Amino acid sequence: LSLSLSSSSSSSLLGKVATASLSSSLLYTPDISLFDHVYQALGMWLNQPEYGLILTYLLVSRSRRFRNFAISRTEPEELLSGILLGISSCLEIIDEERKQSVSSDSTASATRDTMSTSSLSSQSTKSPSLDIHVSSLASKNLLRYKTARTGVQAGAVALLLFCEDWGFCEALQSMQLPTNTKTALLQKQMRISAFSSMSLTSIMTFVLARVVCAPSEAFLPFDTKFACLTVIGNTARERTKIDVNEAERLLSMLDLLWRRYRRLSAYISECKAVESRSVVLLHDQDAAMELIALVLEIICRILRNGMESNKHLLYSLLHKEELILSLLDY
Repeated sequence: LSLSLSSSSSSSLLGKVATASLSSSLLYTPDISLFDHVYQALGMWLNQPEYGLILTYLLVSRSRRFRNFAISRTEPEELLSGILLGISSCLEIIDEERKQSVSSDSTASATRDTMSTSSLSSQSTKSPSLDIHVSSLASKNLLRYKTARTGVQAGAVALLLFCEDWGFCEALQSMQLPTNTKTALLQKQMRISAFSSMSLTSIMTFVLARVVCAPSEAFLPFDTKFACLTVIGNTARERTKIDVNEAERLLSMLDLLWRRYRRLSAYISECKAVESRSVVLLHDQDAAMELIALVLEIICRILRNGMESNKHLLYSLLHKEELILSLLDY
């Protein structure tokens, strides 16, 4: 464990992650002290979010004993704050790489236009290493982007495995994130002013809703978004006194998914001539409707716990009356 923590190489760390998580001693050992050391080390591993989330997923999915050990902890806030910060940080990396790719495409287009109008003499003085450097940089960014995307998926599934336990989900409602640098960084990334007064379940909803609402250019798989909504649904089983910010976020997520679905439907009607393309789009359309249905199920599950105790969600529904009516018309 200490060797993995002191490693500065990402590839070396990933190798040690796989070795540690799949070792038979960790999977089958009855030694609780080993689990305790691993649990404490996870907080340090999550400082490198992409690989820390992959390690967390491997541990909780491969070892049911370790997952039960983590669930039974009296203070799971530290681990959960690390997972949520890791997911948010990976989303920041995806957004950053996506924006850089758009910027580099624009720069490359402008460079090609400039070179096409330049003289032969200026072309002859071009550095031959320029294309190699750009290609190497693109490959490096692509690897970082794919690793961050895998980290988001690993973190979402790890949370889903934790939230299969109903007692664990109920306990989250009375918990708040600890006041430390991780919480401050997560608040900065999520841009929420009333962060300190929100429960751990509400903050989890905000982070996972951001994954669901990620733009299509992020290329997050449907399974990842499905897992995020399933986590929110599991934690909503006994939810009461929904925060006003969380209620607005749920309805905003529903609104965004519905608008995407309608745009996709309009695009499909225009592309019916291309049969192969329309088949792919129809699959995307079905997936989008399934996400909408999940969000509606989450809202109904919360309201079944009592409208009096979830007034903020009820008011948000009334505020989005046009959205609800359009869904009823559909």
